[in-house]
Amino acid sequence: MVSIDFYLNETTSHADIILPPTGPLEHGHYDVVLNMLTVRNTAKYSPPLYKPLPDTRHDWEILNELTRRLQSHSPLKWAASEAQYLAIRKLKDEGLLDIALKAGPYGRQPQTLTDMQSKVTEFVYRRFPSSRASRLLDVSPYSRHTRQGAQAGLCLKKLKKHPSGIDLGPLQPCLPDRLCTQGKSINLVPKLFMKDIARLQQRLEKKGKPAPDSFALIGRRDVRSNNSWMHNSHRLVKGKNRCTALINTEDAKRLGIAQGDTITVSSRVGEIELPAQLTADIMPGVISIPHGWGHNRPGSQLTIAGQHAGVSLNDITDDYSIDAVTGVAAFSGQQVTVSTIKMERNVVRINDKRLASSTS
Repeated sequence: MVSIDFYLNETTSHADIILPPTGPLEHGHYDVVLNMLTVRNTAKYSPPLYKPLPDTRHDWEILNELTRRLQSHSPLKWAASEAQYLAIRKLKDEGLLDIALKAGPYGRQPQTLTDMQSKVTEFVYRRFPSSRASRLLDVSPYSRHTRQGAQAGLCLKKLKKHPSGIDLGPLQPCLPDRLCTQGKSINLVPKLFMKDIARLQQRLEKKGKPAPDSFALIGRRDVRSNNSWMHNSHRLVKGKNRCTALINTEDAKRLGIAQGDTITVSSRVGEIELPAQLTADIMPGVISIPHGWGHNRPGSQLTIAGQHAGVSLNDITDDYSIDAVTGVAAFSGQQVTVSTIKMERNVVRINDKRLASSTS
């Protein structure tokens, strides 16, 4: 097992090799994923604030080296892999970002190149209107529906001159051109789902009235605890305990659970104990526990997180609970049993049938 992490946590403590990356302030940052969720087109680059520690590597350096080694099986693949490795190593992350910005819809492109791209694009659309090539163009910066904004000429140099970012204008319509489906339509009723309706109907008909102490378990996140690595920051974990079980007020009253009582939540594979938090904001018959906690495992070296260990949802997640349609693990909605022990403690007890670990 190989892990890329600067923490020795509940997961990486099982690794044979740990490759330490640079920290968040030791490398540059340009958001790619979250930029697709913004309400306006913007671009911002944040350069690194500190020099990396001697024995660390940037993520792109680690992945570049791993790719080089894993693809070097034959002479031809070795040559291609070596050329790619050397090119990326020379360009570095900023060089790759600069190329991507210039090649994008707001990039700095010579007019002759732009004209050539337009001709090639129109030829592909005209000659192969429903082909894979046309669909790939639709989701690329070279789509015929991509429009240059008022801030054309985007490049890394320009972003560095504007450390607070650049406003590229309002979002541009891209549907139905970004749809890669037949006829540019959204399939609201896939055949795979339709075939499973009969099984679902049978299950609903057989489902009887749940036991009084039976609940549907769902997870949740906190704004200061998005993922488990944030638990090792004192500023983010200080204050009230956020690893609690949300339970409906009426359910709590029926089971004799008071605010702050330590309750036991158990499943087929294990059980955990944590404080109850009563609320009217959750449906009756449902209990919510945040994921990513349980930092008191042997081998973990998270000083701050260890002081706010919490409990791990993985300890009660049934490995036999599988979504029938997709075949993936069902982490939400599994049935658990809730009971109260009314003691001020927050510990983990794992069923001997299975060894579980905490991950984010």
